[in-house]
Amino acid sequence: MYISVFFSHILELAQKEGLSLEAALEGVRELGYVGAECSERELLSHPDAPALLKAQGMRLAAVHGSADLVKGDFESAAALLELAASVGAPNLLIVPGRAETVDTKQAALERISEGLFRLCKRGRELGVGVTVENFSSVLAPYSTEEDLRALFDMTDGLFWTLDSGNFRCVCADPLNTSAVLISRAANVHLKDWSLTPHPSDGSFLASDGTRLYCSAVGDGIMPNAEILRLLTAVGYGGPLTVELHGPSDPLTCLKASREFIVRQLPKY
Repeated sequence: MYISVFFSHILELAQKEGLSLEAALEGVRELGYVGAECSERELLSHPDAPALLKAQGMRLAAVHGSADLVKGDFESAAALLELAASVGAPNLLIVPGRAETVDTKQAALERISEGLFRLCKRGRELGVGVTVENFSSVLAPYSTEEDLRALFDMTDGLFWTLDSGNFRCVCADPLNTSAVLISRAANVHLKDWSLTPHPSDGSFLASDGTRLYCSAVGDGIMPNAEILRLLTAVGYGGPLTVELHGPSDPLTCLKASREFIVRQLPKY
């Protein structure tokens, strides 16, 4: 395992602290982060990002982006995969669309599986793993363990990006996640939430109407320590990528998040 961060937080840090991108990357590396996950948009707007990461001794942990496979947009999905391969990313996290209503989730699941099956086959040829995350919307037919198990059963070669904070968004318990499902994890987002209002930070409205506020990993309500133990138990060896939801002080949150992870996993 290694500790990574969303590239968007490096950009936020540069903006808020008045730093160049190179200086922000150096600061994040000095905090102990050794990888970053980039979005498709970030790679297109910052084509030098992979080289800048490499110059700091950091890895590109994954690439993420969206393509609506429910509507049959395989071309966009294939382009995402090619981009991930071109920058040497080990994994692609794709958000493959969602149902229009809860009643149409099964039909959406089947369309998504068809597209992902083709994408995974191409991913094996390119050496890029294809993943989906447990998403933060109940309309996504991959938001709960039941959804994910059904999708994995239908889609050979598909992997999971475990997002620890998204469980709470759809009122699911991450500690009920089976070892079988966790063994499919190829990428991890560590996220946390606070129930205390922080007007200057970002927030998210969960499916039960609870307002969730940005928190450093380990400072909130999510059982991230237990999740790390579950990952260790199944021999997970990929990135642990810190994801924050609109932090007003990214530097403090990034520092606290990494310190929390290191306390749970001292050798990292």
